[in-house]
Amino acid sequence: MEQGGGFSAAIVVTVYTGGAAAGAWSFPGTTATLTAQAYAVVAVGGFAAGAIQTGSLRGAATGAVSAAAFYGIGSSFQGAGWAHEADGSLSMSGYAAKTLAHGVAGGVMSSLQGGNFGHGFASAGFGEAVSPVTANIRSAGARIVAASVMGGTASSLAGGKFANGAVTAAFGCAFNEILHTNAKEDAERRLDAAEAYKKSVLKTLMVPKFSTTDEAAAWFSDMMQDASTRYRLEFMANIEPAEGGGFRIRDVTTGNIFSPRTGVGYSGHMPDCLNCSAWTHTHAIESSFSPDDLTLPGRENQTAYVSMPSGTIDRYTAADGIVSLRVGQ
Repeated sequence: MEQGGGFSAAIVVTVYTGGAAAGAWSFPGTTATLTAQAYAVVAVGGFAAGAIQTGSLRGAATGAVSAAAFYGIGSSFQGAGWAHEADGSLSMSGYAAKTLAHGVAGGVMSSLQGGNFGHGFASAGFGEAVSPVTANIRSAGARIVAASVMGGTASSLAGGKFANGAVTAAFGCAFNEILHTNAKEDAERRLDAAEAYKKSVLKTLMVPKFSTTDEAAAWFSDMMQDASTRYRLEFMANIEPAEGGGFRIRDVTTGNIFSPRTGVGYSGHMPDCLNCSAWTHTHAIESSFSPDDLTLPGRENQTAYVSMPSGTIDRYTAADGIVSLRVGQ
C-alpha cells in the first residue's frame, strides 16, 4: 500500500463506516438480510478507505476485502464458545488466536497491495493485542485513532510505513472491535426495553379469562407482537386452564435476541408447564414455526401458537399440523 497524504482521510472514512455498519442491525429483516447489510456497509467503507489511501482501484478492492475479513474475524470469535471464559470474556487462548488472526489478515492486506506481509502482520496483530487497553476509551472514534497510532508505530518499528500500518490497524479496530461492541450494546438496549415493556403490560396481559386457547393466543399477539417486531426478539407464554373454566396466560418470558454473535448470549427459557393446554410466542420476522418450536420436550400434546409482524397467527397440533388461525395484512 502506497503511503500518501490521504491516510488521515482514510481513517476518518473507516471511523464513519464502522459505525454505519453497526447501524445495519437496526434495519428490519431476516438474520441473513441483516448479516448481508452489515457486510455490504463494511465492504463499502473498506473500498472507500482503500481508494483514498492508495488512489487506485486495486487498493480500493483490497480495502473492501480486508474490511470484510476483519468483520468476519470478529463475528467468528464472538460466536465461538471455545474462545471465551464463563463470564463471556476472551480466554487467553481466544485472545492469542484472535490476535494471530488479525495479524494474518493484516499481512495479507499488505501483501495484496504489493507490500510486506510482516509489516501488515505487525500493525494489525499489535493493534489487536493492545485492544484491552484501547477498550477503556469511551469514544469509538478516539479508540480507532489510538489503535491506528499504535499500529502505525508497530509498522514503523518493523521497518514498514507508518501510514500503511495506521490504516491497517484502524480497519481491525473499526470493523471488528467497534462494530461488534456496538452490536452487543444495541442488543442489550433492546433487551432492557423489551423487559420494561413486558413489566408494564404484565398485569393487563394475565388478568383476562378466555373461552378458548385460540382467544388467549390472539390476545397475547395483540399485546406483544408490535413490541416483538420493534425490539427484534421473541415473547413467550404458557396458556393454562383457569379455575372455574376457561383459560389464562401465565409465565410471560422474553426470548431470543435477533442479532447473531452479539455476545449477549441471551435465550429466554419459558418455564415448563405439564398441566398447561397450550403455549404461544411471537416471531420478530415473518416466519412460522421453526423446527425447534415443534419439538419442545414435554409439549407434544399441547397446542402451539406463533404470531408474526403481519398479524398472522399460526396454530400447531399433532393431529392437524400447522393451520393459520388468523391471516394478517
